[in-house]
Formats: sequence, structure tokens, C-alpha cells
Amino acid sequence: MPQLRISIALATLLGLVAPAQAGLGPTSRSPAAQEAATAQDQQLARRKKTKKKPAKKPAVVAEPAKEPEPPPAEKPKTEATEAAAPATDWGSPDWASPTGSTSTSSASSADRLLGSEPAKVEKIEEPSKTSRYKRAAGLGGAALILRPGYTGAGRNYAYADPRTPNLRPYKAMFISMVGGSGELYPAVWAGLSIVDDIGLRGGYWQAIGLKSSTGGGDTDYTTTFSAMDVGLTGRFHLGDSLLSLNVSYGTLTFDLAVPASDPLAEQVQNLAYGFLRAGLDFRLVLDRLAILAGGAYRHVLSTGPLGDDFFPSSSALGFDAHLGAAYELLGFLELYGRGNFVQFIHSFDPRDGAAYAADGATDLYWGAELGVAVFF
Repeated sequence: MPQLRISIALATLLGLVAPAQAGLGPTSRSPAAQEAATAQDQQLARRKKTKKKPAKKPAVVAEPAKEPEPPPAEKPKTEATEAAAPATDWGSPDWASPTGSTSTSSASSADRLLGSEPAKVEKIEEPSKTSRYKRAAGLGGAALILRPGYTGAGRNYAYADPRTPNLRPYKAMFISMVGGSGELYPAVWAGLSIVDDIGLRGGYWQAIGLKSSTGGGDTDYTTTFSAMDVGLTGRFHLGDSLLSLNVSYGTLTFDLAVPASDPLAEQVQNLAYGFLRAGLDFRLVLDRLAILAGGAYRHVLSTGPLGDDFFPSSSALGFDAHLGAAYELLGFLELYGRGNFVQFIHSFDPRDGAAYAADGATDLYWGAELGVAVFF
């Protein structure tokens, strides 16, 4: 029995090895077994194709925690002040041609893309010195101003409470005078803009053909009547208008050439004023028309023969004023006319028994001046 079992086991083992060795050579299976094996192989191949491998999860790298950023500041809301520009024409030469306007910068391009054009800023040029005064702006900016003219003047000299019979008044209703005035601003030519409104001023007027006589007298006495002043001036621009400050020294002479042998020589008090003058002139411009006004105080330094020979202890003061208008004819020429008024007030303190006695006197001058102003 033991030998039979061993023989069966060997036979079984030899049966299992034989099919394995047979796989290396020609197949000796039956057709039915071969078809079943083929079907089984095909089914295993389909399972391998349909079986998916699990996707690998990417490695997660821990990053340090970030601090939360503050929320952006809200931009202030602005109201639109200009209407939006029309939509951009992409076929415009400014975009297509490199030779377009140089003002099409990157900033303006962004504005165009947003559908709006930046506001245009117009450059306002400051008027030149020439244009400032050529539009009748108070002649401000001119380097040289000349005003030749003619004046029809008058004079009235009278004593206050005369107590001696040898004090004669004087009256003249019409006196022809020629002359003029001028201003010079050297800093304008020198290009010194800081001081170009500070200059020199001066004027001179002379009566022509003036003679004087006593009421009902047959003798005419040659009479000299002149006035002059020279000093400094400063102009201040008030828009187109002008304010000028003047300081000067001046003289006014009224002298009758009476021979010493004539009895009238002791009754005529000739005058030769010397004074310091401080005043203001204002020019209000209304297009081509300008209104002229001004006034000044005259501090009298001397009165000539009146104070030296007749009233040694006298004192005097004076003032003047004018009002008129000017009209621009050309860019460098204007016509002007104005009325002038000058008055000196004298105060006398005669001694008892003096040859000439009066409380005081007034010396009044008036005139209508007409001329032209030429400026360079």
C-alpha cells in the first residue's frame, strides 16, 4: 500500500509538469480548451486597460502665514466738471502716424482710452512794457514821456484887511503861456525791472507877450510870469490805471519891470516863490479815455521881494489841484486837456507904524491847459 501511494503521487506530479513543459512547444490542447483559454486572456486584458491607477496627490508645502494687508484707501469722489469727450477714432492720424501731434503722450493716450480728454491750459502771456502804456494805461512802462502844451491862465492877487494905501491888488483874466512837462525813467532802458517805475520829472511854463498897466494908465510894464519844477516821481500800477507820487522843488515868479523912478515901484510887490512840492496824480483808464486828477501841497521856502522888502515877518503856504481827461489818438500819442488851480496864502505880522500893513494876502492862479503826450 505504501508503494502504491508513492506511485500515484509521482504520477500526479509528472502530470502537472508535463503541461508546463508543453507550453514551450506545440500545443496539444483540445479546440474547446484552447478557445476557453483565449477568451479568458482577452477578458484579463480588458480589465488591465480599464483599471486606473490612483492619482498621486501633490506634495503640500507649508507657507508662512501672511499678515492681512490693509484695505486700500477710498479715493475722494469728484464731480465731473467737463463733458466727456467724443469716443476715440481709432483711425485718427494721431494714432496711426508717428508724425502726429507731439502732445499725444502716454498720459493723454490713457485719457483717450478712458473716453475723456485732459483739460487744456491756455498760457496767458504777461503784457510787455510797450503794450502796458500804449493802451492808455497811465503811460506805465514808458521810458520817456513828453507833454508839450498851451495854457490860458489867470491871476488874482488881493490883500486881506489892507491898512495902508500903498498896497495894490493885481488881476489878469487871460495870460497866454507855453511850455510843457516830462518824465524820464532810465531804469526802463537799462532793463532794471525792480526800479523801472522810479524816475525824474520836470516842467517849465512861460507867459508870452504879457504886459501890465494901472487902471486907466497909458504905460505898459513888461511882466515876467514863469513856473518850473524838477524832482522825483514813482508810479504804481492799479490794473490799467496809475497812481503817481511826486516830490520836487519848484519856483514861481511874477515880476513887473517898473523903473525905480516910477511912483508905482513902491506899490508893486513882486513875488518869487521857492517851494517844496509833494503830491499825488491819479489816472483812471476807461478804454481809450482816461480821467486825470491830482493835487499837491507846496511848502513855501521864500517869497522873494514881498517877504524880503515889504513884509519881513511873513509866512506862506500853497497847494494845487488839477482835473482833466486824455484820449488816445495813436499807440504812442494822446491828446489831453485839464484845468489847473494854484493858490498861495500869506500871513503878515506887520509892526506898529510899518510902511506896509495888512493881515495877509491870497495869490490865486488858474488855467486851462491843452496839449499832447508823446511816450517812448
